[in-house]
This record gives sequence, structure tokens and C-alpha cells, in this order.
Amino acid sequence: MVSIHTNHIGEGDGNDRFRHSFYVVFQRTRQPAISQTHPLPRYVLFGSPDDRRTATVLHLLDEWLATQPKHVVFGFSPDEAAAAQRVLILGDTHAVSGDIEARLRAAGCDVVRAALTSWRDIRTVLEQFVHAP
Repeated sequence: MVSIHTNHIGEGDGNDRFRHSFYVVFQRTRQPAISQTHPLPRYVLFGSPDDRRTATVLHLLDEWLATQPKHVVFGFSPDEAAAAQRVLILGDTHAVSGDIEARLRAAGCDVVRAALTSWRDIRTVLEQFVHAP
């Protein structure tokens, strides 16, 4: 819960400063089944943050990344990516090696690679990957 506190102005009838009534409704939901071997649904694997191409892409995606669903993890770690069901490698084999891609496939990940061609292409590929069923 967020922003529930008692430092409100008085409302009268026993609800003066620091004494308030709240009506809270909890809703039971079901979590989708989580794979034990691949607990992350999706992972976007970037090349090294020290690579200037990766740094440029991250700079361009800065605001977009902050607005994405929490079920998608963005990062630089092949080991973390191996825990995902689906992995999008963003960059060519200079950014993320073919050996890493092969290891992810061997770990049972569904792997897709997208080369860094243009800003529009990157956004399109990311949107499709993030919002795919």
C-alpha cells in the first residue's frame, strides 16, 4: 500500500489529526505459473555498457525503459538472461557473442537477436518483444 498515513487535517466525528478511518479492499488474484528453471518471463540482454553503441541505445531508450512492464527485465548479464523463458539479444555478435547466444539456447531459452540498425527499428523490435503474448 502506498500513501496511507495519519497526518491529515481533521475530518470531524472522531477523525481528527492522526486519528482516521480507512476503508481498504484486498482482492485475491492468481499468479501465472512460474517455471522453476526459467522464473523470468522475458529478458532483454544488452551488450556491455562500456560499448559506445550500447551506451547510445541506452541513452535513446532512457525514458522508454522506465515505462515498461515489470515482468520484463533489462540487463547486461548472460547468467541472469539464462533464467528467462524468452531472451531478446539487442546487438550483433560484437555486442553479445554467438557463444553466449548458444549457451542461452542450450539452457532452454527462446532466443531472438536484433541488430542495432536504426532507432525506429530498435523501438519496434522492443515493443513487439515486450508486449507479445
